[in-house]
Amino acid sequence: MNAFVERLNAIYTKKKINIPQLEHFELIPLIKWLSLERDNLPYLAHLLDYRWNIDTKHFFYLLFFWIPRKAKAPYHRKIEKFDEKTNKLLDKIKYVNSWSTKELQQNLGILEKVVLTNVKYWESQLAVK
Repeated sequence: MNAFVERLNAIYTKKKINIPQLEHFELIPLIKWLSLERDNLPYLAHLLDYRWNIDTKHFFYLLFFWIPRKAKAPYHRKIEKFDEKTNKLLDKIKYVNSWSTKELQQNLGILEKVVLTNVKYWESQLAVK
């Protein structure tokens, strides 16, 4: 698991965390993620006064003890990879015309009427395998 996500989960679930990992890490992204939940804002507003005066590890301890316990970290979802099926014919048309993806999407309506009605013909004309 990512070290950032481990720290975020440790703050919310109050589970153990590896202490040497706390020596060097950025607090600003962690504070931003914690501030996405409105319940944490009063705690963070009070704790931010101490951010520049104490060590990073000690500030993490303050976050750990002040932020209320939750069953799981909110706003934390597993990022899923999705497979986008590409049409080789459309990729070839995009390459031949030097179009960007946005231009291809804009012209997709015309391409569906003209090119995709007779796919085999256009595949032979553009040498798509």
